[in-house]
Parts: sequence; structure tokens; C-alpha cells
Amino acid sequence: MPAASLLYRSALLRSREQAIDRIGIVHAQPDAGLSLLASEAELQLWQHQREQAVALQAMGMRVAPSLSGRFDLILILPSKNRQQTLGWVADALPLLNEGGEIMLCAENRHGARGLESQLRQISDRLSGFSKTKCRCMRLPADAIDNPDMLRQWRHRARMRRVPETGLFSMPGLFSWESLDAGSALLLEHLPENPTGTGMDLCCGNGLLARAVAQRNDNIAHLHLVDHDRLALDCAVKNLAGCTVATTCHWLDAASEQLPERLDWIVCNPPFHRQQHRDIELGRRILEQACRSLRSGGRIRIVANRKLPYEALLQEHLQSLNIVTQRQGYKIIHGVR
Repeated sequence: MPAASLLYRSALLRSREQAIDRIGIVHAQPDAGLSLLASEAELQLWQHQREQAVALQAMGMRVAPSLSGRFDLILILPSKNRQQTLGWVADALPLLNEGGEIMLCAENRHGARGLESQLRQISDRLSGFSKTKCRCMRLPADAIDNPDMLRQWRHRARMRRVPETGLFSMPGLFSWESLDAGSALLLEHLPENPTGTGMDLCCGNGLLARAVAQRNDNIAHLHLVDHDRLALDCAVKNLAGCTVATTCHWLDAASEQLPERLDWIVCNPPFHRQQHRDIELGRRILEQACRSLRSGGRIRIVANRKLPYEALLQEHLQSLNIVTQRQGYKIIHGVR
């Protein structure tokens, strides 16, 4: 993680130059430099992605549900969604003490120059430097020239009801403002008359879970699992009007224990970690999912036609069939 390393090292030098007592870190990521920084100042870390939060906790770091209090310095590691990142900047500025500043660092290949250009819209005193194919930027709290733009950033990053889907969502979530083709296909081929206890695995904002719950009255309990706490916040809003009992789980489905002895599962498994393609991620999630089913339990997933999930599923299931294939996607149904 070159951006995290550069940001933490730069903050360490900054803390030694000035009297910095308290540092907040938005979208904190594990790195050896974090431990060094913790020896210089009090840290408060926020991370909404479960796998990152678990890795931070393994380092002995505490991850807070949100940044609170005042800070001399706030570090921000950008997300892959620019609106989300700019919203974090707008939310962080009011938390700074007098003379405080925000520092950001992004990889060049992930839009560092574009981010810097947008930050210059609110301050002509933004400074920065490049190193290890990254761009590090410093934004003083007392150098904001365009507060109206900050308000726009804050508003655009908030949870909202999206007209196309009718669901609450927010920038940064998967396919946040439109219905992706894979989920649309799975919506057409959801399990018929599911009963008992089921799970929407990698649920996002709860699109599939809500559709299943609205179409079936015989579901005893519905588990929603996602690695993104912000996605689960949206899912709770979207399932609020359903009569089915639900439980949300903030879990890394690739490595943490999932609900067990399930009657059925629906899943649109991811194959990216942040900005990086990771085919093995989907395989690990599906292996975990199969183990969560009771004997005779059913799983139905949507996947890109090129992803080779069938062989893995056949190792864990008694039967498997392709329900349909269309527009580069396939629906796979299996029974344990």
C-alpha cells in the first residue's frame, strides 16, 4: 500500500516538526508506519471496510465507529469513489483545531492528479509533492476559499434514495446509483418460495434481500452480510418496511464465520478488493457460503460467465445447474 506508507511517513515527519497531539485517520489502512505514528501522537482510526478494520485490530489498533472530538491533523486515504472522498474532506475540516490541516495521499494510477485538481477548487493554498508513484496533498483548515463547494461535497456524499432503484444508497457502494446487469438478472431468477432462514451474502444496500422479503411471507429469518458498514446502513433503511425478521452482520465473508445451517443463500459475489481485481476473493466467499448451508440447503448466485466458479461449487454441493445465461452473466443454482 504505497499511498498509506507515504501518508503515514509524511504525517510522522509533520508531527515531529510541530506539536501534534491528536491525529484522526479516515479510511485507515494497516501499515508498519502506523505503529510508528502511534508512538508520536494519539490516534483515532475510522474504517468502514471489515477486512481493513480486522487487519488494523490485529496490529493492536482500535477502530472507532466515527471520528469524534478535535484533531490537530486528519489523514485521509481516498476511496475509489471521488464523491465519497470529497465528502470525507468536507466532514473532516470542522473537526480540526485552529492551525490544523488535512493530509491526503493517492496513487497516481487511481486519480491522484484529478483529486488534487478538485481540492484546488476550495483552496489555493493546497500544497503537495509526488513520491513512489503517489501524490501527497496538504490542506490547511484556515485556507478554505469556497465553503459553498464544501457544502455541495457533503451533500453529494450522503445517503439518499436513488430514483432508478427506489432504494437508499450512497457514493462508494457497488453500483450505487444504478442497477448493475448481474443483479438485474438475478432479480429475475430469485429462488421460488424460499422458507426458513436465508442469507443475502455480499448484500450491498440490500437490493436482493428486499426483493426476496417482499415476494415471500414464509421466511422465518433473513441474514444480511457485507464487508462495508456503510452498505449495511443503507440496507437497514431499505429493509425497514419489510415484515421479515432481519439481522445485519458486518463481516469479511472471505475469512470470517458466517451464519450457519441456512436453508438458502442468494449472492452476487465481488471479485475486486478496493481498486484491485481479485478473482480468488469470489472463490473464498463461495466456499464459505457452501459451508453455511444445511444439508439440502440451496444457493443461487450470479457471476460473470468467464469466472470459473462451477468446479469449486461442485466440490461442496450435491447438485449444480446453470439456470440461465445472458448479457455476459450466468445464474448458478446449487444444493448442498
